[in-house]
Amino acid sequence: MSTLEEISEIPEKYRKHKDALTLMFKEYDVASIKSLIPMYRNNPSFKAEWKGFWINVSKQEGGKLSLTTFGILIGASLGGVGVAAMGGAIGMPLAFVLGLGGFFGGSTIDSRRFLSADKKLSTRVSESCYKTIESKAAELDISVSEYVKILLEAETEK
Repeated sequence: MSTLEEISEIPEKYRKHKDALTLMFKEYDVASIKSLIPMYRNNPSFKAEWKGFWINVSKQEGGKLSLTTFGILIGASLGGVGVAAMGGAIGMPLAFVLGLGGFFGGSTIDSRRFLSADKKLSTRVSESCYKTIESKAAELDISVSEYVKILLEAETEK
């Protein structure tokens, strides 16, 4: 399936979730993100229903819930927003703004591996040190990254 086909299916794919979230927002008089946060913090029944909603969405989406999905559903349920652009303001669907923000935010979190058990470490070493590490890694038939990881883990276990 092409990206354009996937994008065109988004409204129908999330319609039932959006409708349920819209009803919840109306029931608790949540009209904006600004009113959503205090409602979540201060109303235990809203908080329980909110958590249940997202667990249900996750189950129906195969156990996966992305920031994009989160942004699209909240944005679609809350309506539109004015966005200042080049000296003027244009109306944009909040689902677009939050969905796009969720997409880029999620991509950034994934690329930087913030939620991964393995963390990325970057450092600089002299050329001679790198050549030695590269040669040892080649002897073991593993990548330089794998070799450095083995060295660091062995050192920290001492």
